[in-house]
Amino acid sequence: LKESEAFFEREHSNLRTPGQLNFNKFDLSRPNLVIAVQEPKLAFNALVRASLALLSGNGLAIACCSDESFGGWRELAQTAHSCGFSSLNFEVYKVGKAEFQSIAQHPKVSSLHLSGNLSFYELKEFKPEAQTIYLKHFSHDLDHPSLKASWPQWMESHVYTRALAINTMRHGAPLEIEL
Repeated sequence: LKESEAFFEREHSNLRTPGQLNFNKFDLSRPNLVIAVQEPKLAFNALVRASLALLSGNGLAIACCSDESFGGWRELAQTAHSCGFSSLNFEVYKVGKAEFQSIAQHPKVSSLHLSGNLSFYELKEFKPEAQTIYLKHFSHDLDHPSLKASWPQWMESHVYTRALAINTMRHGAPLEIEL
């Protein structure tokens, strides 16, 4: 947990350039993640994504495309709510294919994770108005960092990466003198 706190608060070096401070900030979470599931059991990858999303402060909605998946995720959400998670941050819905298409096209959905067989979801085209607020981030169960990956690599899909460059030169002359 300490590592996650440091991840959000500190600056991460990205490029060394003379006369500039360059770093990344990961303190801005993606606001609305939808995880679409169809498997009867809780899929490990979807469960990890859901946990990381909640840890990063994302609003999370689970769109269950089958009755079996709805039962498992609903139980998990009820347990989370009884432990203090807000129902506004973690919601579970039973949806059909038409409802899923509508959710995927919704402009306020910033991230969409598809769990299970991709052909089931039939995502063929996205209307331009679906991207008016956020450029959607798509992922699938097979899109994940190595199990040996660092904490930032696991969290990158749940936050916006902001690259900052601060000029430390004054009138074209560097502020630091190196001999």
